[in-house]
Amino acid sequence: NLEVVQAQEVVANANEAYIASLYAHNVAKVALAGAMGVAQEAVHRYLGSR
Repeated sequence: NLEVVQAQEVVANANEAYIASLYAHNVAKVALAGAMGVAQEAVHRYLGSR
């Protein structure tokens, strides 16, 4: 069914955009840490990792 395939494409595109936005958000957090001069100490905290 064409409508189902089109809906699946929309979902796949939305998932792709979501993943790209998560990546961009994390890159921005690292850039912020670098700009603040605390990148070495804070990068794990900003990324939510240990």
